[in-house]
Amino acid sequence: MKFSFVVPAYNEEKYLEKCLKSIKSQTYKDYEIIVSYSPSGDRTLQIAKKYGARIVKLPKCHPGKARNAGVKAAVGEYLVLSDADVVLPPDFLEHTVRYLERGYLVVGYKFEWLESIKGLEASNIMTNMLAKNWKMFFFCYTIKKSLFEKIGGFDESLEVNEDWDISKRIRRNKMVKFSDKVIIRVSARRFSKMGKMRTALMYAKWTLFGYMMGKKVKYVHVSDIGTEKPNRGS
Repeated sequence: MKFSFVVPAYNEEKYLEKCLKSIKSQTYKDYEIIVSYSPSGDRTLQIAKKYGARIVKLPKCHPGKARNAGVKAAVGEYLVLSDADVVLPPDFLEHTVRYLERGYLVVGYKFEWLESIKGLEASNIMTNMLAKNWKMFFFCYTIKKSLFEKIGGFDESLEVNEDWDISKRIRRNKMVKFSDKVIIRVSARRFSKMGKMRTALMYAKWTLFGYMMGKKVKYVHVSDIGTEKPNRGS
């Protein structure tokens, strides 16, 4: 039962090493690491190579396209689709294997913020409720590769809300598990850089205009915040 970790990475020097180190610390060892690398102005590429990742190079793009490119190179039976700012517990794969052996095809995980930022408790609770009750998949989850291919992967026409879109197609399959036992840690870096109110408004815009109204919304990576051009089309 081999796993392929697929991690998009653009200007991820600050977080990627923690992510890859947590993967290399897994007690279950049958896995490969694929980093979908977009040209960066920092040490992202060197860090990916340091941890033995297979590198898929592609032009700067949004996360859905980067993940699809990584999946095409993957040889594992199961995909672990992870953001670059995720830190996993050492027994992450061990627990995941137990769920897969029971017939589940998709496994999602409870999360908590990596940093302690006052006032984010509500967002933590709400996101975990969405993940558990609505079968939404954020930050990091495991999916059988054949199922990922069957449902068509990520919609590359979407720059944002690609996780909402693929979650809708994933949950049509009944063999989906949300694990309360495995807790992953995720950086709250957008809140740190943009502030709680501005970040909340950005996510509300992505959800309202992008997901609910189907309008084209431009994705902005956290490292580009403050340098992006105004998006007048959304």
